[in-house]
Amino acid sequence: MKNSQQSVSPAQPLMEKIAFVMAIALCLMPIFAALSPRFLGFAPGLMAVIGLAAFRWRAGQWPDVRPKFYAILAAGVFTLSALSAPWSFDPPDVLRQAVGIFLILGLGAVLFSLSASLMQQTTALRECFARFFPLAMIAGLIVVAADLYFEGFFYHLTREPEPIFNSSRMNRGLVTLVFMAAPVLWMLREGRYSRMAKSVLSIVIAGLLVAVLYKTQSQTAQLAAIIILGMTFLFPYRVKAAWSILGGGLIAAIIFSPWIAQMLFDTLAHNARDFSWLANAYAAERLEIWDFIARHALSQPLYGFGLEAASYIERFETAKLYAPVEHILHPHNFALQIWLEFGALGAALAALTQAAILKKIYDLGPNNAQRILPVFIAVIAAAATSYGLWQAWWLGVFTLLPVLCLLSLNPNSKI
Repeated sequence: MKNSQQSVSPAQPLMEKIAFVMAIALCLMPIFAALSPRFLGFAPGLMAVIGLAAFRWRAGQWPDVRPKFYAILAAGVFTLSALSAPWSFDPPDVLRQAVGIFLILGLGAVLFSLSASLMQQTTALRECFARFFPLAMIAGLIVVAADLYFEGFFYHLTREPEPIFNSSRMNRGLVTLVFMAAPVLWMLREGRYSRMAKSVLSIVIAGLLVAVLYKTQSQTAQLAAIIILGMTFLFPYRVKAAWSILGGGLIAAIIFSPWIAQMLFDTLAHNARDFSWLANAYAAERLEIWDFIARHALSQPLYGFGLEAASYIERFETAKLYAPVEHILHPHNFALQIWLEFGALGAALAALTQAAILKKIYDLGPNNAQRILPVFIAVIAAAATSYGLWQAWWLGVFTLLPVLCLLSLNPNSKI
């Protein structure tokens, strides 16, 4: 909309105030990610509820649900989770967890729609975000850097000091900040800072990222940074065949993940400890976990064992060659987790969802796709190697990143 050419309605200043408050709240997320990543589990939902109430009060209407795909996805995840309750290990608990998942993802859809509606009515959200989010990123990275290099400097301000600081406590926050770095650097490129200020801020953010990635124990954060860089500069965004190959690869990886996991364990696990980076990432242990999860999933392949099944299974069949465990809370791989919980049905729906997301990114055009696809692929890689799919803070990251990517799009983009 060409706001500069339109008369300003009486509600316009009020909408700008709502947009300003929303932007400031979003700018606090990197700091919360660094200080307490668990807060991300409910922070997006809190923003959505407060912002929605303010929007309804001031605008006299509800924001448009745009795009509907996000809301449909939240409803679909809830439906699949709830339907798995009858054959799960603890139906009442599964239903409670399904409701929790729906609240996080559903309110995430509200937050996205609210942000899109505010961007339609005023430029204040994007302008304020572009101005302050780089500073928030720097603050978040300084917190992580101080904790990594000075033995939990900020961490111990609010917690009882530990004799030996476990720096892995910073892994979740750092991974989140790496995901957020791509949108913020795009925003800096087109923001209203002077050329000198853009250069200085970009160099500071990049320098802090290098410093924390060098010191961190999080191979997931390092892998995400490599993927974002590689996808940003090397992927041929204007070549349609490249998108087809990427989409086909993602679909195949999900559909055939139980067999791929077993093959990787048989062929790579015994060599994984020969490489320090893989050894530090516990690759051999992870491959053995994937192997016994895959075999268990294929014992009931059609519809799986229900939501969060791994946490209920007391003993998996394993030789404990590398991982001295026979019980885990989650498989550290979203595709295997979906197979275990929802079987081939869930895997097929997950593959279709990935394809639909890729199609939506492709439809935005090469310029915008270059801003979003690297983050999407980095998140997929992290979900395939590290975190449990339904962890609240991780779901919160899923709800935040689409909003940040939306704000990083070309100002004239249509979603």
